[in-house]
Amino acid sequence: MAKIFNRKKQKRLRQAFRNSPTKAEALVWSALKGKQLSGFKFRRQQGVGSYILDFYCPMAKLGVEIDGETQWTKRERLHDQRKEDYIGKFGLE
Repeated sequence: MAKIFNRKKQKRLRQAFRNSPTKAEALVWSALKGKQLSGFKFRRQQGVGSYILDFYCPMAKLGVEIDGETQWTKRERLHDQRKEDYIGKFGLE
């Protein structure tokens, strides 16, 4: 089975995203980090296949995306739908 989580070729991109979060991502991360949400551990910028989720909780199999103004276009909404369909194949919400 092919590796789907945190592929090496995405490492630098995931690091760049972690090091320059949007204001919204920083705010959400301040509430999620350190198991503050009912003891659930979240990871930032988790790779799933060729996609990168803003936050991911392995125990709940839950991915969280923080959408901004870039998701307002039809093209971006279609991309988001493809991402959601793809990660859903692995039992992730």
